[in-house]
Amino acid sequence: MVSDILAPLTPETLRQWTGQLAHWAESFIRGGRSPLRKVETFPDLITADGEYRPPLLFWINRDSCMAGGVVLFPADNDAESLAEGCLCARALGLRYFATWTRDGVFFWNEGDPPRLRKQLSLQGTTPPAIEDFQETLQRLLEEIKLLAVLAAVPAPELSPCYLANLWRVTLQKTVPLLEQARRVARSEDSSPEGRLPRQEAIDKAYLTLFRLLALCAGGRLPADTQPAQLESAMLRSLPQLPLDLANSLAADPEEAPLPEPAAVIYHLLFRRLTQLRAAGDRHRCREALTLLLTHDRLALGGYRLPPTPAGRRSVLWLNPDQAALSAVPTLEFGPSALLAGVALQRHLQGAKAVTQVTSLWQIGEDFQPDWIGGSLTECRPLTRAERQRFLILLRRSWPNRRFSLPSFTPAWNWQLLHLLGLAAEQALLDLRLPAGWLNSGYGRVILGLLQQHFTVLALSEEDRETLNLRLSKSQRAGNLSILVGQDLQRNLEWEWLKSCHPVIFDLALHLPDPLFRLLQNGSLNFPCETGWQDKHSEAVFAFSRSTLGRALWHRLGEGRPLPRRAVLKQQILRTGLPIPATRFLRRLQRALEKSPSETERNRVCDEELALWLGRDLPRQVAEIKAAWMPTPSPETDGEKPADPARIVTEEVFVDGLPRFPEHYLYDHYRLKLRDYSFTPPLTPANEFFGRITLNDKGQQTIEVDNPDLATALQLVAAAGHCSVSLPIDPGITAEIVRRYLTDLNNLRQKLSRCCHRCCADPAQAEYLTETLWSGQALPPWSTVVDLSGL
Repeated sequence: MVSDILAPLTPETLRQWTGQLAHWAESFIRGGRSPLRKVETFPDLITADGEYRPPLLFWINRDSCMAGGVVLFPADNDAESLAEGCLCARALGLRYFATWTRDGVFFWNEGDPPRLRKQLSLQGTTPPAIEDFQETLQRLLEEIKLLAVLAAVPAPELSPCYLANLWRVTLQKTVPLLEQARRVARSEDSSPEGRLPRQEAIDKAYLTLFRLLALCAGGRLPADTQPAQLESAMLRSLPQLPLDLANSLAADPEEAPLPEPAAVIYHLLFRRLTQLRAAGDRHRCREALTLLLTHDRLALGGYRLPPTPAGRRSVLWLNPDQAALSAVPTLEFGPSALLAGVALQRHLQGAKAVTQVTSLWQIGEDFQPDWIGGSLTECRPLTRAERQRFLILLRRSWPNRRFSLPSFTPAWNWQLLHLLGLAAEQALLDLRLPAGWLNSGYGRVILGLLQQHFTVLALSEEDRETLNLRLSKSQRAGNLSILVGQDLQRNLEWEWLKSCHPVIFDLALHLPDPLFRLLQNGSLNFPCETGWQDKHSEAVFAFSRSTLGRALWHRLGEGRPLPRRAVLKQQILRTGLPIPATRFLRRLQRALEKSPSETERNRVCDEELALWLGRDLPRQVAEIKAAWMPTPSPETDGEKPADPARIVTEEVFVDGLPRFPEHYLYDHYRLKLRDYSFTPPLTPANEFFGRITLNDKGQQTIEVDNPDLATALQLVAAAGHCSVSLPIDPGITAEIVRRYLTDLNNLRQKLSRCCHRCCADPAQAEYLTETLWSGQALPPWSTVVDLSGL
């Protein structure tokens, strides 16, 4: 390690070295008298020039964002490394920073330019030994201990970056607590569908922060508020804010309460803001909030808005990441936490409030925007109830159409359908959408709608995960549509595009020029119901098995296997797979008649296609296959991710399983027992005057005169046992059955909570709960519910 440190630091060497220094520093801090309490390596810091990760950071109180010092490890004290040190120092509320180079440790006063304050030379052997680095680190810590007191920044001089990092520290601590609380709460819900607990926790954390900042800025929160009453005090005080801001910060009826551990952290922030008197400085708070929204916008679901064109009468902004200003009537749509932050930012700017909606149902029928811009990115599928509600909403925006979409259609697609109908005639739409839907079933519904009622002005791939779509709600004859893929740009006539199958948009973005020209010149055609020729079905089938046909099907087939002969026509018409023109199919049919074997037919098909469609076809097909076929990812080194099933099993079943009735008879001495034998399962046949008849799998009958005894027998049989000895005393039987059912219920709750903690997806957590329960020697949970009346 020492020889590595003397050489230029690589990123990996720097990580190892700072980890070692942090380990030594923690030992020094524990063994001495120092205001420093925590060491952190490579933390995320919001600075005025973006996000930085300084290698070594010493905290006096991390929860209050009170830093002691920050250390960088540049090769030399050049201007770039010193500028980075100044940015980190301002973000942490420090007047100084330190650099550790081959020539020594340097302490710099933050400024423009930074001024050298002190230098610690590296003393000891050559090359330095471990003890020399430890001694240098100890001298550095002693200097930091002194500067943490003498070089403290007064509260009025703390930068907006410091406030943004103070708020982010609170968020980083509360989001995991809120997520765990939501997962545990989901474990007790009857339906696991809906938003993921992680996103719910993020929204709750930021929304609580924005409420606290707004109330502190207005001096509306009582100073003597205690942690347990913090959230209720905030909600009571919200009506004292301006109406529009109060509405943006209001609690949703389904919003989960703030857990006590998270309330304590927010209360600490409240005290810290009061101590710094920071909330009253509106200008500084506004800049800090702008920094936070800029850096955390993706977590909140916010994205940059496209420029709003001039001359618009009404506009609709979708998921804006910042408070945009507009003089025209405007509406903002997005998640509640994002809109709350934007509303607070606008309030601190002193700008006019903007109407906000978190649901498309909240948009009035008379609002018909002539410009809609922004991003739609919510990719979760809707629940059944949400789908039914959206179908009702679509009847308002598309009164003369009925839509049938698959259950896995993402939420943004439903939103887009409604917004397309909501837009005024001649409206412009500038949208940022997820990629990967142009050749999907629900995507074809959208594209078919665009071909009938809109003009696509531009469609471009921002990256492999994002599409930009610019539309006009009108049919513009003679318009050229601009389609931009990763490595190409095409200007195509809209009249031709709208006459093709909807998959033309995906092919126009991804097919190389020689293959795309086959579509333009008619060598490849999109089939239609009326033009389908059954007499060439054998040639069409052979084409679907050709190299080109397989590559196109991989792109358009949505992951399905190649269609069988029986459903070939149906699948080709549905997916829009291009097939050769009739004259080529006729020639191909004649060539195939001379090829009896399947292998020979495929070879002949490829040769014929290359002959008629171009000699360069094999190379072009190889190129698109390489681009479209998924490449196997190399196995990564390091530890494999933890298995949730193993983690849950080790935690929940660590003490073993309750054994019935053995574990429940220990408290009773010399009981009189009766033996029962049967072939599981046992099912109740009838009950007559208190006597219950149970039938086993072999049609053997057991009659008992005690319902608790019948329950005990069914529980034992449901666990897979063929015999049991139970007390003759009915009172003891009732007691052990009650205790066993209680233990099973508690075990199930513990299992469910643990599964929801380990799985972000509630549906996956429910599946894991049922899988692990059924894998144990326990009665099926449905049997427990039936017998206990839960």
